[in-house]
Amino acid sequence: MQESDKPFLLFCAGEDSGDRIGYELVQCAAKILKDVSIIGCGGCLMEKAGLKTLVDFDVLPVSGFFDVIPRYIQLRKSFNQIKRELAKKNCIGFVAIDYPGFNMKLLKIAKKYQKKSLYVSPPQLWAWKENRGKVLSKNPYVKLAVFFPFEKLPYLKYRCDVHMVNHPFLNYIKENIKQGESNQFYLLPGSRQGQILRNVPLFLKVIEVLKSLNNRYKTINYVFLLSRNSLYNCVKNCVENYYNGCIPSNIRLASGENSPVARAIQFGNALGALCAPGTITLELALSNCPFVLCFKPDFLTYVVGKIFIKTKYFALPNIILKKSIFDEFIKYKWNKKAINQVAYSLEKSLSSRPIHGREELKNAITNGNSTEDLMLEFLRQFL
Repeated sequence: MQESDKPFLLFCAGEDSGDRIGYELVQCAAKILKDVSIIGCGGCLMEKAGLKTLVDFDVLPVSGFFDVIPRYIQLRKSFNQIKRELAKKNCIGFVAIDYPGFNMKLLKIAKKYQKKSLYVSPPQLWAWKENRGKVLSKNPYVKLAVFFPFEKLPYLKYRCDVHMVNHPFLNYIKENIKQGESNQFYLLPGSRQGQILRNVPLFLKVIEVLKSLNNRYKTINYVFLLSRNSLYNCVKNCVENYYNGCIPSNIRLASGENSPVARAIQFGNALGALCAPGTITLELALSNCPFVLCFKPDFLTYVVGKIFIKTKYFALPNIILKKSIFDEFIKYKWNKKAINQVAYSLEKSLSSRPIHGREELKNAITNGNSTEDLMLEFLRQFL
C-alpha cells in the first residue's frame, strides 16, 4: 500500500492549550491504530506524541478580530489544506480540539462526508454564541467532550452527544511540590502575537509599580515564559522597546516547559505570576501558584465582548467555582490608577499560599472520564 493510500485519522488543534490537550489523545491513537497514520495540525507536543504535521502551527494562534487580518491568507491556506485531507476517502475520522474558527467549519465538512468526529473542548456556549450548540446538535456523527460541568449543561439543552472528561493537567499535580522555592516570578502575556504586543508593555508597567511597593520585589527574577520558541523575538523586541534597547538583568525570557509534569513543578515552585486569560489560569491554580489576571484586548474584541459575552469572570478557576478567588483586570484603556490597582492586588496575592479554594477546585473538575478512556471509546469504531 502506498503512503498516500494509507488510512489516516485527522487532528486539528490551533493553539498551545489545544496542543497540550491533544498530546494524550494523539499518544493514545498512535498506540492503538497501528496501521493508521495520525496527521493534521498541532504543535510540538502532538508531534512528539506521533502526529505528522501538515501546516505551520505558528501561523494559527490569533487573538481578536484585528489580529486575524494580517494572517488571513496564511490561515486560509492552512484551512484549505486540512479541508482537502478531511475530504479524502482514506480519512477514517476527525478529532477537533478547541479552535472553533477552524473546527466548526471542518465539522460541517466532516458531516457532509459522514466522518465520525470527536470535538474536545468545543465552543464555550456558556460565554457566547449559543447558536453553535444548535449547529452541533444537527451533526449525528460528532461526539463532544468537555472538561467542566458548566460547559456540559448548554450542550444538553440542545441534546448534543456530550461527555465529561477530566482535564489532563489534573494527572500531573503532585502534593509534594516544594511551593514557592524558586526566586522566579512568571509573566505570561499570552500565546498569540497580538496578545503579546499589547500585554508585554502593560505587564512591565505593573512590575515597575510592584517593585516600588516593596524592596523585596526589586531583587527577584521576572521571567517571560514563552509557550513557543518562535515567540522569542516578538517578546524580546517588546521588552527592548520598553527599556530603550537595554533589558534589565532581572528580566529574562525563557521557554516554558512543555511536559505537563514539568509545568506543574515549574508553576508550583514559582513565587507567583501575572497572566492573560486562558487555560494557564487553571494550571497555575492547580499548581498552587498565586496569580493575577491582567489583559488588554484589541478595541473591537473589547466592544463585542462587552455586548455579547455573558460570563461574569474570565479566569477559569473563578468561572468553575462561581466566585472570585483570583483578581481580574481586563481593560482596553489603561491609566496609572488601573495599573496601580493591579500591582496592589499582585502584592496581596503573593502572600496567599496555599491558595484558598484549590481543593474545592480540584474536586469540581474530577467527575469525568480520563482522556485515554475517551479516546479508546472513540477509536473502537475504527478497529
